[in-house]
Amino acid sequence: MALLVDDLGADELAVVELAEAIEGEFGIKITEADVEKLRTVNDVVRYVQYHIR
Repeated sequence: MALLVDDLGADELAVVELAEAIEGEFGIKITEADVEKLRTVNDVVRYVQYHIR
């Protein structure tokens, strides 16, 4: 399980930018509280899959 911040070297700004890119690509809104919960790549994938249904 790859942690976005620790294993992949993403800082908090990179995680926010990732969330913004996901919002633009998939037309979903990710709240600030949800961004804080996106800790792994799997978290991101599951979040997107759930919200694009």
